[in-house]
Amino acid sequence: MNFKISKKVFYSSLQTVSRAISSNSPIPSLTGIKIDVLEDSIVLTGSDSDISIQKTLTADDEDINLVISETGSIVIEAKYILEIVRKIDADEIDLRIVDGSLTKISGNNAKFEINGVRAMDYPTLDFTKPSQQFELDADVLVKIVNQTAFATSDKETRPVLTGVNFKANGGKLECTATDSYRLAKKVIDLDSDSSFNITIPAKSLNELSKIIEKDSKVLICVSDKKAQFWV
Repeated sequence: MNFKISKKVFYSSLQTVSRAISSNSPIPSLTGIKIDVLEDSIVLTGSDSDISIQKTLTADDEDINLVISETGSIVIEAKYILEIVRKIDADEIDLRIVDGSLTKISGNNAKFEINGVRAMDYPTLDFTKPSQQFELDADVLVKIVNQTAFATSDKETRPVLTGVNFKANGGKLECTATDSYRLAKKVIDLDSDSSFNITIPAKSLNELSKIIEKDSKVLICVSDKKAQFWV
């Protein structure tokens, strides 16, 4: 595995996917960021098994300055790769596997080596899109989170109360949160005939609201078991 990329873009992308990572994960590989280098793109993945974030960087984007010399995959401890990339004083960085899982990260005169984890040890995550899909403006979604998530419970004794319930029916989306003492509810119109009822953890929604871009559209895909947000 070997590629060069804009430090600014790479560091920003690492920060984004690291929001899904817990340093206390019982699965060692989930404390790291999985880097998949394909023929014309790089896919970064972070997860704590409850929330997963995936970011794709393509060679077609001129701002990324991505040059791929060799494909491959590796998992690197999130806190270490973030610190290393942050410290490198260069416009572009080079990342390559030099021996097994030993990874070299360099830029200008700075060189770092860190032992990664084999990608095969990383859990398989399902990023296939559920069939029920609809779009929301990013600012509308942020308002939903801000006006409901605060009312959720932070106690794990009743897990269902730690999330916001999204219920769609008849062209309406009802978003409800409660900790049994207070209640927050927001209802919006949907340009969709979707019908579903799912509760999404407030923690995941709060992280989502921090990374979505204003003045953009968010594609939301839901099933009985998961919700996906494509931004």
